[in-house]
Amino acid sequence: MLKPMHIVLSLTSLAGATVAGGQSDSRWVRAGTDVDHPVWGLREGMMVGIWPGAIGGDGPGGPRGLIRVGYPLGQPRSPRLVNFLAVEPNVGDGEWRGLSELEMSALDGVRGKRFTAEAPPGTEEWSADKGWYPGFLDHPQETPDVERLRVCIRVERFDNGAHPYLVLTLRSDRPDEVMVETFHEADSRPMRSCVLTATMGNYARLRRAYLGEGKVAVAGELWPGYQGEGFAPSRSFPLPQLARAADGSVIVPMECDEDDPAANWPHDPGIWWRWPNEKITQYWREPAGSAGDSLEFVANGRAVYWASRGLTVPGGVAFENTELREPYRPGQAVVFGVTRRSAQNLLQG
Repeated sequence: MLKPMHIVLSLTSLAGATVAGGQSDSRWVRAGTDVDHPVWGLREGMMVGIWPGAIGGDGPGGPRGLIRVGYPLGQPRSPRLVNFLAVEPNVGDGEWRGLSELEMSALDGVRGKRFTAEAPPGTEEWSADKGWYPGFLDHPQETPDVERLRVCIRVERFDNGAHPYLVLTLRSDRPDEVMVETFHEADSRPMRSCVLTATMGNYARLRRAYLGEGKVAVAGELWPGYQGEGFAPSRSFPLPQLARAADGSVIVPMECDEDDPAANWPHDPGIWWRWPNEKITQYWREPAGSAGDSLEFVANGRAVYWASRGLTVPGGVAFENTELREPYRPGQAVVFGVTRRSAQNLLQG
């Protein structure tokens, strides 16, 4: 993972919407309306964005080919970058997995596939000459008191022929989450899977992943004594080992094992890898009823920060890439969340 920067993003289901138009609301941050770069989200909750935009700052917000994930942290509360989401489709019978952050763009030869924001399918189209797409704001029919903001993210075709696109949804009643639904363009090769992977877990030093039946996967126990500069081998946990939330959804909360991660920093505080925030919980969630039998939670780890010239992670190996993995089906939905609630509290509903 490359140098972090900030931005906001979200997603939800396209079905059953009662259109309320494109009006702005003070609770929302919307590209081209409230900010002059591609960032969307709730002022007091989840934020997402794409290149070239930063969450809580100026500049491009990090590498291309990544969705920026932010959340209001610190005192006073302000948007802070928390993680990045990469898009990694797999095609055919081999294990050739596309890498949205690392592949070169066919459009300009620069590293990182191009992401562009457009209107969700079935809503009024948006032309690029109007500027940044602000997102489609409406109310679901089943919950008319709820506001949701939806953005379609078109993704440049991958080198392996996969051509997915995403619909992101943010909801006022779930301010800590972004839901991402995955679809494919007409010219896409068939995809075996299209994984969304959170690529920067060791920034917040996530070391504990909570599973079912009170079990916890601990990074230091999965990779005891690991000190290499590369990725520790991936470990997977199948659906029967995963926890369920009160609403029946599959959920994997992840947190740091330190009470005050901002205080545990033996290096120069000016180094940009320093986590300056309070302890938070990040989590993956698969909505109730949508998890297939082959769903699994997968994680790898790092003991040295990416592209840091050997800067070790305080406290040892931590999770780096985390994901919920399953075979691709059009419209499959996965949720990424950030909250100040503890992992145990989150599991209790």
